[in-house]
Amino acid sequence: MKFNPVTKHLFTDGNQLIKKLNCPFNLNWEDLELTKSQGRKRCQLCNKEIIDTENMTESYLVQKMKQNPNLCLKVDLDQANIRVEINNA
Repeated sequence: MKFNPVTKHLFTDGNQLIKKLNCPFNLNWEDLELTKSQGRKRCQLCNKEIIDTENMTESYLVQKMKQNPNLCLKVDLDQANIRVEINNA
């Protein structure tokens, strides 16, 4: 997967847009409410579920986003399954 931190777009390796990350609250992962599911938390301000993408395959994440486009994603620039690309797209 590829992530552009300037535009906050997450793409597949084939340049398919997975999600534009946009959180008006900018909360830290540590400050979010725990859920029963590992790798998932909930925002107390918007009540949306946030999933950690660190251990996900691209195909699994695309499938999850098709099932629930309202999911929020946690993406770290240093995670092994993400390649940071800065371009004008």
